[in-house]
Amino acid sequence: MTVTRTVAAIVVAGLAALAAIGDAVAQAGRVPYAFAYIGLDSDPLYRPGRAYTGLTLRDANRPLDGAAMALRESRIVGRSLGLSLELIEAMVDDVSDVVAAMES
Repeated sequence: MTVTRTVAAIVVAGLAALAAIGDAVAQAGRVPYAFAYIGLDSDPLYRPGRAYTGLTLRDANRPLDGAAMALRESRIVGRSLGLSLELIEAMVDDVSDVVAAMES
């Protein structure tokens, strides 16, 4: 067998295994899987930067939008694996409130 055929055989076997796992999980029902984003309201990293001649020299965006987009793009794969993906957002005032936000 050539290298190309060997690689193709491995890919087909892997896809068949993933399909079998996905079917088994789908029959068992959807498994909820939650991602949590906990941020500090007073985080100095995301404070708006100083503007120089009207230009903002620093982008102060939280990574929450990127996490939401990644979950939207992963929903099809998650559905095929029987997962229900969810993003939970919590903003806290102080570091001491992080544990309470995680437990809720």
